[in-house]
Amino acid sequence: MKKQKEKKNNKKKLIIAILFVLIAGGILIIKNKILDNNSNITQIKTIDNISDYDYTLSNNSTAYQKTLFKELKLILNSKEINDEEYAKKIAQLFTADLFTLNTKLTSSDIGGTQYVYRDFQDDYVSIAQSSLYSSVKSNIYGDRKQELPEVTKVTVDDTTKETFKYGNKVFEEAYAITLHISYKKELGYPEKYKVTIIKNEKNMEIVKASEN
Repeated sequence: MKKQKEKKNNKKKLIIAILFVLIAGGILIIKNKILDNNSNITQIKTIDNISDYDYTLSNNSTAYQKTLFKELKLILNSKEINDEEYAKKIAQLFTADLFTLNTKLTSSDIGGTQYVYRDFQDDYVSIAQSSLYSSVKSNIYGDRKQELPEVTKVTVDDTTKETFKYGNKVFEEAYAITLHISYKKELGYPEKYKVTIIKNEKNMEIVKASEN
């Protein structure tokens, strides 16, 4: 009887050990699959910044956007900042980022947000997501087949200095800037664009934008 009990106990222990190995193996397989899936997810990282102004550049930025960002850094690192040149560069960066849709991961990845007037950023994101970005399909796994625009150049056609009223605030220094947009491939997106930029403390910020 004692030997039979020992055999039963040993059998139970063996079954438990086998179950433990199977469970542990299953957990490991699931974990590896999750890690594999995560490794395929496109990771957006900051590769450059202008800390004093909270401007950042991401690794999914185009070569043209990287060039504009370097030019902005040069302007802002000058001993005396030329406000008009600063405003023009923000206009170019904003427009290039807004209409370059082929680098965006999802329809909620709204370009140009960091250059928009702080009090209007949430509204801007909502409007862009429901209009220009509404048809952008997800590219989190890098498998999107959708053809989307990429801006290759933004040319400043005209700049006018003026005052601008936003709600109860009046900004004495504002710039109305007319732009021409060039694309890698013509897909029917705007080629003429106009933005209004105000100086909010030390930052130049977009307060108005529309097709010209």
